[in-house]
Amino acid sequence: MNKKSSLIKISIIMSLIFIFYVLSWAFLKTSDPVLYNYVINPLFWILITIFSSAFVFTNKNYVFKHKRSFLLVFFIAALAFIVTNFSLGIFISGFAKNPYDNSLIGILYNLWMAGSTLFLIEITRSSIINATPNKYKTIMKIMIVILFSLISINFFNFQTSLSDLAGIFKFLGTSLIPTVVLNILLTESASKAGPIPGIIYQLIVNLAIWAAPILPNHDWLIISLIHILIPFLTLLVVEHQIKKRDYFAARSELEIEEPKEWIGRFIVITLILIFFLGVTPIYPINIISNSMYPAIHIGDVVIVKKTTIDEIKEGDIIQYNREKYSIVHRVVEIFQENGKIRIRTKGDNNQKIDSTIITEKNFMGKIIMIIPKLGLPNYWVKSLMNQIDDSNSINN
Repeated sequence: MNKKSSLIKISIIMSLIFIFYVLSWAFLKTSDPVLYNYVINPLFWILITIFSSAFVFTNKNYVFKHKRSFLLVFFIAALAFIVTNFSLGIFISGFAKNPYDNSLIGILYNLWMAGSTLFLIEITRSSIINATPNKYKTIMKIMIVILFSLISINFFNFQTSLSDLAGIFKFLGTSLIPTVVLNILLTESASKAGPIPGIIYQLIVNLAIWAAPILPNHDWLIISLIHILIPFLTLLVVEHQIKKRDYFAARSELEIEEPKEWIGRFIVITLILIFFLGVTPIYPINIISNSMYPAIHIGDVVIVKKTTIDEIKEGDIIQYNREKYSIVHRVVEIFQENGKIRIRTKGDNNQKIDSTIITEKNFMGKIIMIIPKLGLPNYWVKSLMNQIDDSNSINN
């Protein structure tokens, strides 16, 4: 295929994608989004992928020399995203019920609606960029990032919020900038390693969101930081890997990183994930009040050990559930009622004993360690978010 023919076909595909999404915005204003999400959008990408794979990127023997490095980095980056997301939920934001249907049927629906689409989008992205002549690849990468960012942003969610400064910052932080950074990463991956690393990264991240019964209840600033920093750092890592490999390849001394190094990192990240999700008998929580001052301060992190209620004695500090949140207070009384152990608690800095009586049902565990100041970012972030919210309320 000559360069001119290739560029014409690429231009046709990108024009079709742009026109389709312009028409989609008009369609969604007046029609049921279910038909679009589950039928029209997936079918469109099936057709575009077939066309781009069959008639644009025809070199089936094309070798992606950086595929292995990208696969490993993207797999670990996806795990790092999940660890960071849920860890910040534990230390800062807390959790809320997952709005997605996390039943098997719900997960399968999401895999078809979103999973199949992102799979097809990445194949199309890779076909376009790798069919582009080298002379035009940089320009094509920029065009792909712009186009694929535009079609990824749901502008309907921000139409009403863009009327004030706080709404504009929120749109930039939670949608525009993270989308552009992610598309830069995915486009670079498609160019150097094909579509698979980008597909794996997005599927792992999204499956964790679709399947979890609860999700971190982050403010928009934390959402922005996670969705910008993780892809950006991943991009830096893969660029470093590429430069290192190309340097040694040029000297005929190509160094292949030992698999045991990646396995070690995977094991560490997995153990951290299990620890922070509270799956193990020991887990951390962040303290956000001074009710236990001076024993525990705001910003301290306490380590909780899951135990049975009959192991607790007076003077222990325990964690228990009360309605939508948990409390960390000291045991001041243990008694029995109808043959069952009951516990009363009080904050060291409170005047009154807690009104809630702890039973086996709401007892969670015993505090075995206090780590001073580790959770202070919680206080700073919350303070910043409150200032932004207060400023927005005054402007409104």
